[in-house]
Amino acid sequence: MDRYTMVVAIVAIVMAATVIKSFVRRPAKKSGSEDFVERATYDEAMGKIEKLEERIKTLERIVTDRKASLAEEIERL
Repeated sequence: MDRYTMVVAIVAIVMAATVIKSFVRRPAKKSGSEDFVERATYDEAMGKIEKLEERIKTLERIVTDRKASLAEEIERL
């Protein structure tokens, strides 16, 4: 094997290895059922967020109401 043939063979091997490596690392396509699962998980998470927002609003109202009533009680004393 002469020098030029060896260089061409090495370059070809490196190129082939790069192509194979890119196909192996490429993520697989998702099926429609996985999209449905992700959508259901998203909807569930959004429902939980909405419930938490309502709870926070209620807690804020309680805290601010108590401060106002506490201030009134202090003034009465």
